[in-house]
Amino acid sequence: MDSFAKFFALEGENRVSAIGEVHRYTRSITLNHFGVESLRESLLPKIENMINTNLAKWATQGPVDMKQAIAVVSTFQLIDTVVLINNFLVLILTFPFWL
Repeated sequence: MDSFAKFFALEGENRVSAIGEVHRYTRSITLNHFGVESLRESLLPKIENMINTNLAKWATQGPVDMKQAIAVVSTFQLIDTVVLINNFLVLILTFPFWL
């Protein structure tokens, strides 16, 4: 905290109020870039465009057999899970234990 105070020249009686001003300043800057309103203004149009693009692509495709599509996705998820468990076990078994 002392280096923070030295950097912003916060000495004496105004130290607490000056830290509050720095906090308000950094908070306002952060909220301007990462706050709800700025994210809503920047991200919502991008999300909407992505959804519209994907829906347009899906509308041009023919009908899909959902039973087969779910089976394919489930198979890939099962394979990914098995590979993940295998990698974890290899990591655990190769970790040196000094007990």
